Amino acid sequence: MTIMSNNQLLTEATPENEAQYFRRDIQGLRALAVILVILAHAKVANFAGGYIGVDIFFVISGFVITGLLLRQSGQNVVRQLGTFYARRIRRIMPAATLVIIGTLVAAFYWIGPFSAQPLLADARWASGFWANFHFITVGTDYFSQGLPPSLILHYWSLAVEEQFYFVFPLVLFVTAALFGLRRHRVILSVFLGILVAASAIWSAYE
Repeated sequence: MTIMSNNQLLTEATPENEAQYFRRDIQGLRALAVILVILAHAKVANFAGGYIGVDIFFVISGFVITGLLLRQSGQNVVRQLGTFYARRIRRIMPAATLVIIGTLVAAFYWIGPFSAQPLLADARWASGFWANFHFITVGTDYFSQGLPPSLILHYWSLAVEEQFYFVFPLVLFVTAALFGLRRHRVILSVFLGILVAASAIWSAYE
């Protein structure tokens, strides 16, 4: 799901008169991320860095979407936000919903309604793109191999990405409207720098 949305964002971010524009550096990073994730899920011996591939996807999404939004930040805020959110919904919701429904149907058929009951709660949170907070709350650990994982555990990464799509454009366009195009980039850079530092500190001591 994340791979698909990154590729769509890259295409969408290119100007209309450069439809064939191809970023070899980003495509190379995407390939590296895919390889890391595949190796991790294949349980290759002495390989424990697959989660880095997901981090790479997040960085690519942030880079591409920020470039797209900065090119639009001088335009009407309400219209641009509406257009942005409408595109995200059209591109992601149909496929995400179809996978959830298909997973639920298969689970109820193969493991029975009683055993599949916990999956219903997971599906409700995943459909609203809050799966990451839900799995944190119930204690579902992606790296706990001894515990049975949720069939839609992977929706945590999609939830993180969608939460970024919801909050970041709003912050960017509002700061642009309040402070102007030049000043808002400085303010946004400082804000993001603080977030990165706070995240690094939290990760180090958690």
